Amino acid sequence: MVRAKCTPAEVIESYFSKLKKATDANNISGKSQILWNTDETGLMMERNHGKIVCMKDQTVYSVTSARDTNVMIIAGGSASGIRLPRFYIFPCQRCRDDILHVDGSFPG
Repeated sequence: MVRAKCTPAEVIESYFSKLKKATDANNISGKSQILWNTDETGLMMERNHGKIVCMKDQTVYSVTSARDTNVMIIAGGSASGIRLPRFYIFPCQRCRDDILHVDGSFPG
């Protein structure tokens, strides 16, 4: 939300103008099934804040330890609404089968 509020309208208009030029130049304008976007996020698995006390209007910042374990999640979808299955990356040498064999998941 903060990023959206802080981004000038000119920057957004410039982005979509360049995107239109690129799709027109590559003859993919109107072909939403071949326009894809992917994103990743990390989830901390060993995080324990305890209690944080601050004033109502203040922003709370978290300091994390380097020993925290992150699980990466990668997701993607096309402009036509097709979604890719989520892709998980676990930081381990041996993965547990009960985590990997979920309904709808790919083997391995």
